[in-house]
Amino acid sequence: MPSVMSRLQEPFNLLGLALLYVLLGRLALLLAIPPGYAMAIYPPAGLALGALLVGGYRYAGAVLLGSFLLNSWIGYENSGSVNTTALLLALSIACGAAVQAASGRALLQRWVGFPLTLDTNKKIFRFIVLGAVLSCCINASIGIGALLGFGFLPASQAAGNWFTWWVGDALGVMIITPLCLILRGQPASLWRSRASNVMLPLLLTLVGVVTVFLYVRQWEQNKFQLEFRETAQRIGSTLQIRLDAHVEVQRSVVSLFSAVDTINEREFADFVAQSVASNGALQAIEWAPRVKDPQRASFETRHRNNNPLFAIQERQGNKLVSASMRDEYYPVLYAAPALGNERALGFDLASERVRYRAMSDARDLGLPVASEPVVLVQSAAGGNVQLMGSILFSALYDKKSNAHDKDSRRQANTGMVVSVLRIGDVISTLLTPDDKQNILFRLSDSNLNPGAAAYFDSYAGAVRSASPSPLFSSNITFGGRELLLVADPAEGYLNAHKSWAAWGAMVGGMLFAGLVCMYLLYVSGRAFMVEALVDQRTHELYDSEHRLHAILDNAAEGIMTFDGDGRVTLSNRAAHHLLGHDDASRQHIDPSLGGRLFSDLFHQSGQQANLQLAQLLTEADSTGQSHVFREVLARRPDGTSLEVGLALAKLLNREQVMVIVIIHDLTEQKRVERLKGEFVSAVSHELRTPLTSIRGSLGLLVGGVGGTIPESAKKLIKLANDNAERLSVLINDLLDFERLEYGGMLFFAEAQSASELVKKAIDMNQGYAQKFHIQLML
Repeated sequence: MPSVMSRLQEPFNLLGLALLYVLLGRLALLLAIPPGYAMAIYPPAGLALGALLVGGYRYAGAVLLGSFLLNSWIGYENSGSVNTTALLLALSIACGAAVQAASGRALLQRWVGFPLTLDTNKKIFRFIVLGAVLSCCINASIGIGALLGFGFLPASQAAGNWFTWWVGDALGVMIITPLCLILRGQPASLWRSRASNVMLPLLLTLVGVVTVFLYVRQWEQNKFQLEFRETAQRIGSTLQIRLDAHVEVQRSVVSLFSAVDTINEREFADFVAQSVASNGALQAIEWAPRVKDPQRASFETRHRNNNPLFAIQERQGNKLVSASMRDEYYPVLYAAPALGNERALGFDLASERVRYRAMSDARDLGLPVASEPVVLVQSAAGGNVQLMGSILFSALYDKKSNAHDKDSRRQANTGMVVSVLRIGDVISTLLTPDDKQNILFRLSDSNLNPGAAAYFDSYAGAVRSASPSPLFSSNITFGGRELLLVADPAEGYLNAHKSWAAWGAMVGGMLFAGLVCMYLLYVSGRAFMVEALVDQRTHELYDSEHRLHAILDNAAEGIMTFDGDGRVTLSNRAAHHLLGHDDASRQHIDPSLGGRLFSDLFHQSGQQANLQLAQLLTEADSTGQSHVFREVLARRPDGTSLEVGLALAKLLNREQVMVIVIIHDLTEQKRVERLKGEFVSAVSHELRTPLTSIRGSLGLLVGGVGGTIPESAKKLIKLANDNAERLSVLINDLLDFERLEYGGMLFFAEAQSASELVKKAIDMNQGYAQKFHIQLML
């Protein structure tokens, strides 16, 4: 059943790993340094290797899926859509991640061994070199190669991006893989023990490193934004000055019309020639008189003398047609410069709502008023390029009228002085080539809908969409309108002003965290080994102590230990029995014996004074012996004494004197000695007397006292006499052995004939040998 449950749970484990890979990847992006996704640490790389080390190669598929989902998500954010190229790129990077994790596991298994303990300098060093430094080259190479191949990365940036990719993966492996092993690694007893002394300090270190990184990155961002805002502010201030200068040019033209009664086209062109020539963004300065509908025909006829095609016109699509009937018209009569503004002559400024609204405001207020962005009539008919600009209107009034309010100004209005300004060109003239390449601008009307046409927009085509919160914004006033200038750095600007301080701080911090992790792994591994060794030695000592106690408790001899003062420190069961303490507790330090003095337990036979342990040890030291044996009497609680033999040995235990005493019961030995004495006495008295008589009688017969004996009988009598003598010698030898035991035996050495001894031995044993049909020969 467990195997079935594990197989059912396996798909969920794989899916969970893939989702965790995506989550860690998204969290890592929070630490990315713009532009791009330069990260000092890439945790998913460490997660991938850790998963394969814990679960095996089957988890490589989950790594591939997680990496594919993560990079597809990033690709969608960059392009705003999912396309085949982006999916192929994500798949290539995912394959690299899976191959990298599998290769890292294979290298570690081959050169470090499984289970992965990382508890020695050698193993940790190989983990760093093989698992982090070497294997992490794989995905960096595959990923950068895919980016180059699909055109997402210029070749000039390949080396730098490869390096940052490799560093991020390597640090991810150094830091995250050990954390994975702590959670699920084998042997579990080792890795779980590192939860407090490795994981917790490492997490605290990571929090500190990330905090420092965020501070440094924020400091860098503030510095970068300040520099960018200063650049954009300079351009915005210059733009305001230029626009103000255009308003002043128009005021001067208004002053010209106010100072003279009439002015012809040539005079008008001469007056504005200098202003037009000095400003390439000025499309035209125009004069548009007010023409009421009854005056239209005569007005057109009069001015056809100079321009046969002159007519009051309006725009229909991209074509100019005769203006529709209305109460009044504001046709462009003069336009300077003439070149490029031919289509503007005769165009009725009141024919379009945007122009007419700005023109009406200028007339009613008596102030210069600029229009919204409009497509200029100067754009070529049927052309693809449309000229965008803003028209600045200033109203002229009848000199004889008193135009002091809106109604009077409407009645006294005689025409409009018009400046057609290409504001986009104004901005372009302010920008250096580097500014145009590295800074994105948009100038729009603050009162209009954000989706309305802008005066100037360099965002289009540069980025996917305009930044929702531009880095710089400033209000520009022009002709009574509030314009909004916003600016953002382009990718070129970001690359040019990219600072590696935050990245370096993060890399340094993460490298420090990685080294801290490796050091903690080494220390914890050594500590675990020491603890395991201590446990092993403790168990061995415990077993040894139990074996020792078992030996002591089951030893036939009594064993006791005494301290330097002669008091009992330990005694075994046999000692309790010998000393008459059979009913005592089985503890090794018995209450009835523990602390008892040696002199209270033993005394010398025939002496009234107690036997002192120190005296025995002193005697042993004086004779140079390491062991002492004494036969003494042991006192029993019932008042009886027991003959025992004491073997004493003195040991030094941590500079303390310990005396080991082995007690041997001499009762049986003394009984045997008494039996032996009785046997010797019986041999001496019971055997020697009849044997002496037998030997004497046989000797007399051999000596001829009994008369003549046949030769055959004489030989037998002689043999019997020799054996009697031999038996006598044996009895004497028995008595001699007793003397030998007590040191009373004297020895005299003399030469003997070996051949005679052997011949004699054969003669004595010949009869016994013939009984078994054996012949003894010399």
